Amino acid sequence: MRRGGAHRDRGSRTVRGALAVWPLLWAVAGCSARSEEAAPFPELGAHAGDQVGALGFVAPAPFTADSLAELFQTEPTHCDFLGLGFCIPFTNIGERRMRLDVETVVRDVNVLTLHYRRSGFLGTRVMPGADVRGENEVAVEFIILRGDSVLVDSLVIAGAEAVLDTARLRDRLPLQEGDLFDTDDFLASGDTLLESLRRLGYANAEVLRNYAADTASDRATVGLGTK
Repeated sequence: MRRGGAHRDRGSRTVRGALAVWPLLWAVAGCSARSEEAAPFPELGAHAGDQVGALGFVAPAPFTADSLAELFQTEPTHCDFLGLGFCIPFTNIGERRMRLDVETVVRDVNVLTLHYRRSGFLGTRVMPGADVRGENEVAVEFIILRGDSVLVDSLVIAGAEAVLDTARLRDRLPLQEGDLFDTDDFLASGDTLLESLRRLGYANAEVLRNYAADTASDRATVGLGTK
């Protein structure tokens, strides 16, 4: 199985839509989160509306649970009196009771899956679950089945040799051979090349980003071209 994409900038660091595969994934995420009936995790429906007493992750490495939670809309019940993070003792004042919303959990699954895949773990899948903690209360858990690391096998810069020292430029790129194929670093590397050309006076320079990721060999080839 092979995945590929290409992007072009013209005189700007702005990238429209990132990679061709990612808008497709976002579209899938949007469609899957429109209704509980469309959700791929029907077991969550039995707990819809239950209080979320805790939120957890299984096998989140290389990321921390705290950093992943920042990406989410699903939240556990917590204290937040006047935004100060506490409740009035012996009362429920300041307590924010959060309820399990199936559509929100499905959205969070897609966001989490995309986050890992963009970071170089293309085969990642995420499975959510709800463990009963008490009457009408559950702990929501996200099990990360992380895909293998896809590494950059080769990175080629073409078309700029006549005006740039591409060997020195290569050392400045956020993405290097042997690195995880992080798509943010991939896009930023194209930006680095474009900025170098603009500093030399090539205001209308174009940068074409190409990649091919082979999930069978867990290798990616990357190309940055100019015209």
